[in-house]
Amino acid sequence: KGNVEEAVLAYFTEHESASTSEVAKASGMSTKTARRYIKNLLDEGVLEPIGTKNSPKRRYRLSFAMLPIPVMCLACVIAVFVVYQFVTAKMQPFIYFQF
Repeated sequence: KGNVEEAVLAYFTEHESASTSEVAKASGMSTKTARRYIKNLLDEGVLEPIGTKNSPKRRYRLSFAMLPIPVMCLACVIAVFVVYQFVTAKMQPFIYFQF
């Protein structure tokens, strides 16, 4: 069981998102078995769902908390920078230099 779960997790690390049928096809297991492993990873908080529940087009991806710490830090720095740019875009400079 542990090796199969690791293989499913490895598939998600290589792909941005995946459906149950894609995981089943890549691993050679049935869709029902793949769905069971995905459900376990969802319950552990490793994966997060994308799309409406019970939809055949529902996809899954790794949750943000499972990313490496440097990647999370970089994402936070970029988010802060973007927010800072929007907040300060309409502010006039505080000091004017005249020559």
